Amino acid sequence: MATKKAFEGSLTIDLTSGYGGGIVLITAKAIATAGSDVQITATNCHRAPLFVKGVTTAQQWDDTARHYPGNFGEIHGDMHGWAVPSSYLRNRSGVQIEASLDYWDTALQHCYDFAALTSAEVANKRRQWFVFDIDLGWCAGHSGNPIAYMRTHTMTPRALSVPITC
Repeated sequence: MATKKAFEGSLTIDLTSGYGGGIVLITAKAIATAGSDVQITATNCHRAPLFVKGVTTAQQWDDTARHYPGNFGEIHGDMHGWAVPSSYLRNRSGVQIEASLDYWDTALQHCYDFAALTSAEVANKRRQWFVFDIDLGWCAGHSGNPIAYMRTHTMTPRALSVPITC
């Protein structure tokens, strides 16, 4: 569920969803650059595992964040984000999550270099989003945004594991 509302002053928006899911808040650049404060209050919800490269430390992940009760968690690198079943994320250490994010950032950077995209184009328009879904029909993955993969007991671990080369 998504809502978009421009406002000045105070505003109350009541949202509900029979399907659950994450709450994602994106503020306008004007608010961020003006230094305005935004206060958000959420009720009847709980936290989900979240790892943001450069913000969350491996120790914070190991001690606290991976244990939050949400069904899906999110991990974010510099150029991509993943929505992953929390049951898988809880079994990964912060060091393992960082290694996976570094691997995919490097892989995506090679793709962007090949396409001759500038850093600004990548930052503003080319962030990749990966989602694991229960049923995609025929394929193991499809293009678009988000890039969706079949959620199976083998696919999730393989996608987020760092290949070992000899």
